[in-house]
Amino acid sequence: MGDHKKVYVLDTSSIISNPECITKLAAGNIVVVPYQVILELDNHRKSPDYTRSYSARQAINLLSQLKSKSYHDLPSALSGTEDTFHGGGKLALLVPDERDFATYRRFLTLKSHDHEGDDAILVTALSAQDQVRASGLEITLISEDAGLSLRAHAAKLATQEIRLGKLDVRELYTGYAEVFVSPDTIERFFVSADTLDKKHVSFSDVRAKAESAVSRFVYNQGVVLINKQHNSDRVVTTYNPETGCLHALKHSVFLDSKNDYQFNSQRIRAKPVTKLEPRDERQLLYLEYLLDPQISLVVANGSFGTGKTLLAVASAIQHLCPDFDIPSDAKKPKQYDPDFNPAKTRKYDELLILRPEFYSGPELGFMPGDKTDKLRQFLVPYDQSIKYLAKKHRESHDLDSLIQAKLVKPEATNVLRGQSIHNTLVFMDEFQNGDQNLAALFSSRIGEASKCVALGDIQQIDNRHVAAGNSALSYLMEAVRIDPAPYFAVITLTKNYRGGPSKIAQTILNMGRQVHIKEKEEDIQ
Repeated sequence: MGDHKKVYVLDTSSIISNPECITKLAAGNIVVVPYQVILELDNHRKSPDYTRSYSARQAINLLSQLKSKSYHDLPSALSGTEDTFHGGGKLALLVPDERDFATYRRFLTLKSHDHEGDDAILVTALSAQDQVRASGLEITLISEDAGLSLRAHAAKLATQEIRLGKLDVRELYTGYAEVFVSPDTIERFFVSADTLDKKHVSFSDVRAKAESAVSRFVYNQGVVLINKQHNSDRVVTTYNPETGCLHALKHSVFLDSKNDYQFNSQRIRAKPVTKLEPRDERQLLYLEYLLDPQISLVVANGSFGTGKTLLAVASAIQHLCPDFDIPSDAKKPKQYDPDFNPAKTRKYDELLILRPEFYSGPELGFMPGDKTDKLRQFLVPYDQSIKYLAKKHRESHDLDSLIQAKLVKPEATNVLRGQSIHNTLVFMDEFQNGDQNLAALFSSRIGEASKCVALGDIQQIDNRHVAAGNSALSYLMEAVRIDPAPYFAVITLTKNYRGGPSKIAQTILNMGRQVHIKEKEEDIQ
């Protein structure tokens, strides 16, 4: 019998998440690929979702190359036959038969077309478990599909998420830090220059006088200096490694005298954009990045109600519609003129709104209307934000009027292939539902004089092939820390300002997480 360590059965979701898991898990082990997974990979290979089809093609090409070396069924893989992989280990292709389905009938779904594929994969894994039991080898189903993993657990089959290439979400770069400093450090900042936009303080001075250890900062990292004697005395800055200084904000605060440098009870005065003011320091930094023409990529992570979309839309209107503001004493609403062309005064030609279409293949295809109509349901948050801001100005803007004026253009992410996007403001919404390939594709398309904003919430992922650790949003956030540049910025928003019942939603979610943690602790005991 072969000298193997473990047996891994791969689900489609794990291969789509990281095709390299086929070879990475193989060292000294047996990797089982169910026949149903081959069928699903072939189906994903034709998917309109570029990132999913790309991963499926990678996996199929790899499996085709391995076929010429040594394919096995499970019994021959358990024996001393030739290794499939150069570094040791075997690849087994396992096809369940009717007897297997009869044996494990109690674990199958009833009259559920959506789970027929999962049924076949689960039966294959359970059959493999029976076949390796005599060998004493440990067998594990590798899957990103939470539903399939739960069903496997109920059938007493060990499961595990794919860990290869995943980030530790607890260590993700947030773009924000707070440092407690002495009062004289705060005062040195204020007296460093006559005008606010030139005020600064040396990072080495801050680090030397800080109350606790200060970690390495990167370009455009938001740093809040807090007077350790009076915690309400706070200064929001961004770090520039070229100057070695923490600098005052330039775009989201008023550039008046230092007496105007106030933000609520703190010494900052926020600048309203289309009559919308940032409500906390993280939002202030977010707006700074959105308005700064030198920053071409802004990554914003935050849960519902934190202002991701609303502030982004406010900045877009500022960039695209310089006529949006009207005098406060105007008595009649100003109708939007579809013939208005502010090309001479605006920086970008249009706003391109993208969204990962991982679940929008056949669903979108069968919806009535043209492409814009099909995408319309995903643009509701933008329409609501535009109407909210327009109402504050007593105007009649909405999303449709801006689309008709060719200022806003909705698209699906599959249009990114082969494109170079120039002179465009780009919003990539729900970016947490994309994977590593989409993160690379999106960032590689950014051309000259464009600005891109990636929005999402890594705690709210709907794509069954993606987890927080391998989300496109997580990869992009961490890439900015690893390879910082003056034209990148990241911010994580944390406070919910939506109000009403949404205030209690986070409490409900936290209660569920606390119960889950408690159960885990009891299991350990």
